[in-house]
Amino acid sequence: MKCGTNVFAPFGFMKDGKIQGIEVELMYEVARRLGIDISINIYKWATLLESMRFGTLDCMFAAFQTKDRLEFMHYTNVPVHISSLVFYVHEDKPMPFKGKISDLQGNRIGIVQGFKNPYDFEKGERRQMYQVFRLRDLEINFKILQKHCIDAVLVNRHVGEYTLGQLKMDGVYPLSVPLTATPAYITFSKFLETKEKELVKDLSYLVPQFDAVLFEIFTDGTYQKIFNKYMNQ
Repeated sequence: MKCGTNVFAPFGFMKDGKIQGIEVELMYEVARRLGIDISINIYKWATLLESMRFGTLDCMFAAFQTKDRLEFMHYTNVPVHISSLVFYVHEDKPMPFKGKISDLQGNRIGIVQGFKNPYDFEKGERRQMYQVFRLRDLEINFKILQKHCIDAVLVNRHVGEYTLGQLKMDGVYPLSVPLTATPAYITFSKFLETKEKELVKDLSYLVPQFDAVLFEIFTDGTYQKIFNKYMNQ
């Protein structure tokens, strides 16, 4: 089974020419327990979705559920993580955010270029409630935050925590209230189901199998061990 993911450390990334990450190891463990042979490669996000839409990949991880994506992908019912989108700020300049877009009024916020933001956040930007700076990568965002050139960085909580650990940067911390918290899932392509009957390859049967094994992995301590391996580096 051909699977794909994107660069989203600590969940998936390349290091020393090898694909690593929390969810990469999780997928291999699921496959091992189910007796399925899988290959995993890293793609750009747009390529991942296109490959799932046209069936050149069998599965991908991890994706939010949207109406459009449901047309060409099956989703597991058990998420592989809850993506909490939070603001990281510098301890010298706390930002009073209580969950409302209006709390961001007048601030300068950094994000990673190409990252799709929640609708309400983009709406606030269009109304010029705050400034949004789209920077090449997360490391640059945090370094500029440390220099007080921006007031906050918006990113997945665990991605931010991992990156700060790699940078060994002090004085930057996440706000406790997330902007959004969205489950992300393993998905399977529906593409081949739309072909002539003799070419049908229905992968929906994998959903309950993956659900059962994911539940085991989350409850028997395996996931926590994998998670700690990367987050404690």
